Amino acid sequence: CGIDGCTYKTGNTWQMKRHKASKHDIEIVLKNDDGKKRDNQGRIIKMCGIDGCTFKSGHSQNMKTHRAAKHGIDAVWKSDDGKERDKRGSIIRMCGISGCTYKTENSTNLKNHKASKHGIEAVDGKDRSASTT
Repeated sequence: CGIDGCTYKTGNTWQMKRHKASKHDIEIVLKNDDGKKRDNQGRIIKMCGIDGCTFKSGHSQNMKTHRAAKHGIDAVWKSDDGKERDKRGSIIRMCGISGCTYKTENSTNLKNHKASKHGIEAVDGKDRSASTT
């Protein structure tokens, strides 16, 4: 293997690269006959594509999650009932205030957002303006 203290041996280059990736957390990039970069399991590695971002992954789900979390690019799936859901299947809730693009899958987060950003507090399960006008 070549890593201090490791006694792993193989005559197979592919197996050695997989060993180093899994046991020593050494990133490997392989090129297949098609010339595309691949991870240690043969998946095509895709770059995030956002200027300045170096994130890359062989998993499309990881890329969707990364782009949503780090760059605000929505990763949304439509369910059979027509509602937008996140990757876990939770319903995505929209703020609903004109001009506001806030979204979350958590109803408590939505209530907190409306209270802090729009002055609207939930009373008996319904949104009420915090002002007395």
